[in-house]
Order: sequence, then C-alpha cells, then structure tokens
Amino acid sequence: FRSVRFQKLQNNKIAIEIEDTQISGNSTEIFKLRPKILAIIKLNFGKWASENFSSDSIIQRYEVDISRPSGKDFFKTVLKSMYLPSSKLFSGLLLTTNQYEAVKTNPPIYKDGNGEETRLVLKFPGVISYDTRNYAEVEKTTKGSSSYLSAERLQREYLKSKINFQLGPIGISKKQRSHECSVEFNVNQKESDLNDSTLALGCKYSNKYSTNEDKNKVLESIDIVLNGNIDDKDRETLEALDLKREPITMYNNVVFSAQQIKNIFSASEDKITSEISKMMFGENAKNIFSSKYKKIWRSYRGLRKSTALKNSNLFRKCSVMLAYYGITDGVDKTYDSFDGIVGNDKGIFNFKSSGCYSYYRAARKLTKLVSSLKEGRDQVKNANDVLELFDNIKQTGLAQNLLIRLAGGINSKGVTFSYLVSSPKLQEGIYKTNEVPQEIEIDQERNLVEELGVQNFSRIKQIQYSLNPNNPNSLKVYINLHYELDDPSNTSVELKVANFSYNDEESFNVISKSFSQMKQISLKEYEFYMPLNYDYNYNIGHNAYLRLIGAENRAIGKETKTYLNSVNHSKEE
Repeated sequence: FRSVRFQKLQNNKIAIEIEDTQISGNSTEIFKLRPKILAIIKLNFGKWASENFSSDSIIQRYEVDISRPSGKDFFKTVLKSMYLPSSKLFSGLLLTTNQYEAVKTNPPIYKDGNGEETRLVLKFPGVISYDTRNYAEVEKTTKGSSSYLSAERLQREYLKSKINFQLGPIGISKKQRSHECSVEFNVNQKESDLNDSTLALGCKYSNKYSTNEDKNKVLESIDIVLNGNIDDKDRETLEALDLKREPITMYNNVVFSAQQIKNIFSASEDKITSEISKMMFGENAKNIFSSKYKKIWRSYRGLRKSTALKNSNLFRKCSVMLAYYGITDGVDKTYDSFDGIVGNDKGIFNFKSSGCYSYYRAARKLTKLVSSLKEGRDQVKNANDVLELFDNIKQTGLAQNLLIRLAGGINSKGVTFSYLVSSPKLQEGIYKTNEVPQEIEIDQERNLVEELGVQNFSRIKQIQYSLNPNNPNSLKVYINLHYELDDPSNTSVELKVANFSYNDEESFNVISKSFSQMKQISLKEYEFYMPLNYDYNYNIGHNAYLRLIGAENRAIGKETKTYLNSVNHSKEE
C-alpha cells in the first residue's frame, strides 16, 4: 500500500512524503466463538488469534515550492502517483526530480522489520468484556551510510464489568492497564567505529484502576533504574500517595551516547555478571555467576531434578549450596536474602532462598541483553532478544540499571535519564531529569507521522473550554502544560472550533496565538479568549481542535479533539 503525506511549511513550500510498504506473513486463529441462535440472533463471545509478519518499505521526501511552475507540475505528478502504486516494492518507485528546479529531494529511506501480535477477546454480552494484546515489532531504518534499529513492545489488558464481586482469591473488577517500551539504537554502520551512535530505552506504564500495590511497582521500577538514587522528595510523595482504584501513569527514559555504548560493549562477561550479582545481593557481593562457575551451575540444575536429592538440605538454602560447591568460602547468609537494589521481591522473578538456580537463570537472561546489542547492533533478529526483557514494569528497570552500571554509572557524562509520574491524586506531576545535554550528531530520520509521536509524554496536561455568560461571543481557553516553556514567543497554539460534522468551511473559527500573547497564570498555565462569530449556533455540540506549533510553523504535538456539548451551557470557572 502507499501513503502520501503533506505538511505545510512557510513561504509557499510543502513537505511531501511518499511511503510504499509491503507486508507479508501469516495469522492463526485459535478459536472464534460467534454462534447463531435460530439463524437470526448473532452473538460474539470473542476470539483468540496470533499473527507474525515481515515488512519492507521505502520513504521518499521532498520539499516543494508551489509558487513556482515546476513545483506545481511536480505536485500534480505526486497526486497522480497516489492512485498508481507499484505492485513491486522497489521497481519504478523512485520519482525523478531532475527536471523540477523547485523541488528539493532528500535521500530515500529504506526500512525492513518483523513483528508479532497475540490478542485475546472474551465477551459475555451485557456483563463482561475482556481484551488483552501483546505486540512486538523490530525495524531497521537505512539512509545513505547511516542506519538505526528501533524496537517496541506493547502489552495491554482491559476488563470492563457491570458487576464487581470478590470471593476469596477470585474476583471481578474493572481493569485497564498497559505497558509500552521502545528501544532505539542509532549506530554508525562502520563495524569498528561507534562514533555518533546513541542508545535509548524508554517505557510507559499506565493503569486506570490502580491500587497502592500498583503504585509501589511504579516506585520500585524508578528506584531500580536509578540504583536507589530517586529524589528523596519524589520518593516521599509516592510513598504517601494513596490510590484506591484511581489512574497513575509513569514514563522513564535512559539515553546513552557513543562513549557509554563503547563502555557497555567492551564489558567482559565476568564484568556483566559481577554487576548483576551486586544488583541482587549488594555492592560487596561476590560474583557467584562468574564464567568459571558455569559447569557447577549446570550440574546443580541436574541434581535438582534428582528424586533422591530433592529433599536434601543442599536445595533449601542458596548459601549452603554455594558453600558446598566452593563458590563461596563458607555459608554466607547474604545469598539467602536480597540486600541489593533488586531486593524485596523486586526484579525478574520472585526470588526465594531455595530457588537458587532462578538467580543464575536471571543473570544469563540479562547477559544476553548486552550480547544481543553488541553482536547484532544492526540486525533486526537480535533486537527481538532485547524485547524479551521488557515483559513487565519491574523487569524493565532491571535491564536499564544493568546498562547504566556498565556505561559507568548514573552520574557519568553522556548518560541521560528522566522520569515522570502523573495521577489525578497528585497536585502536580513528578518530573525529574539529570539535565545532562545529550550530543546526537547522527541524523535520525523519521516520517511525518512519527515526528508527531516522538515525545515520551504529552506536552499538554489539561485543556478547559468555558463561556462567560456576560460575553457570549468569546470562548475562554485554559491550557495546563506538563513543563515550563523555554521561549513562549516561539511556541503557539492553533485552534479550530467547528460544528461536530466539520464539513462546512463557513461553520468554524480559527485562531493562532503564541504563548507570549496569552495571560500566564503560572509557570505552566496559560489562558486566552477566542472570538466567536455572531451567527454561531450555541445550541448544538461542537468540536475543538487544538495543536501546538513550534519554530518554522511545524507541528510539535498531536492534534487534540475535544467535544463541546452545547457551548451556551458552559460556565465560567
């Protein structure tokens, strides 16, 4: 299929992007429950299906001056091409622009990747609806001599119930949560040179019906990422936060520059396993996962399955096992409890002192993270191994913590971190960054759609529209941002208010206003008034479309759509 996108620029110029994509794969439907009753009534009780796919695409980008004849001619050529996609992806797709003086051509961008998705939907009409989705995709993007990998994982769980009950361990209540992670590795393709490369790992966790247990997972995840260096005030705020099935959202992001990536890749296996041992048992712990103990761990795994020895004291305490095989000098209780940042049931598994082999299994899994990045930094298949470590919110923090340690620590130059926690129960969102400038020289090519979604969190926290009965010809607009603007004069708002159908050009108002022209209430709060037409019909519903605009008249956020139900009934707040 072919996608054609346009973006208006200044001085009668238009950015045009043509993306041709070819997808192939297979899908499996495990079951589908859609019975018919009396051949008339159709019921949908849900389905369970999985899909695997591979994709290839080519992106062409142009900047066209439509005030010049050759620019208009090229624009017409593009419009015609929208209806003539080629059946062969890389045959005859590139548009020749040599004859068009008013067209600036960017080098083509090539992408290839693969993904998988599993979805389960269960419905009991009128009572319960349950939906889960697990999605993973890895993509390699190449432009000229530069390339980068991007990988993302999404897990969602949704349950809507008209009944709520709890009977012992069995209960039904509303549930809506998601966990999304992305990995981006921008790498110089020269095999011996990592200059200009960057590695970023970011995750978002949201839960609409959170409890204090869910909130504690958020705190634990941030704590693990930062190796216990979470801001004291933020820790106190989160510990005091009392959630009774209310929303909470957490974002975190860690970015490494070229030197830190070199440190990560130069780390030996014993260096990696040593840091993992410290994460679990404390900074003074011995490297019980060293490569010289591999044979011992493998033989220990076999003995655990022996019927004759399954009740042996050897398997009741990890400290006894380590001493028995000579990994430690004697029985050390340190290895029966967790004094490291992963302690107190935090991390990949719920560790127990008798489950010693699970420690080793976790260490091998984390070691694979580094080897997958190092050995296949420009290969799609290796990034899938990395995605396996982002199955839950606490496991994500463990992977990020390991990479920070190998890079040189949370305070080393070139390591940038940030986190944000928001909830209606908080007076304002918790936001923290080490504010270390990140040097990124590589050209990260994105298509126009991706440009609108690169932010880790929405720039706008809240929008309110209200009408003053004493001045019915203007609409009051209140905007609350997530962060303070560096230059209010260089950021503006484009607002359209229209009837709900948005199909009559005479029926909507449009306004553009910079934040420096608005009334500033606080560092992050602004308000302004939008004039309305005298013939405005206040008795019907309307839509408000608001978008943030940055330098060079470029959109810097997704368009928000708000339904205004009978504007004349709105009240001044």
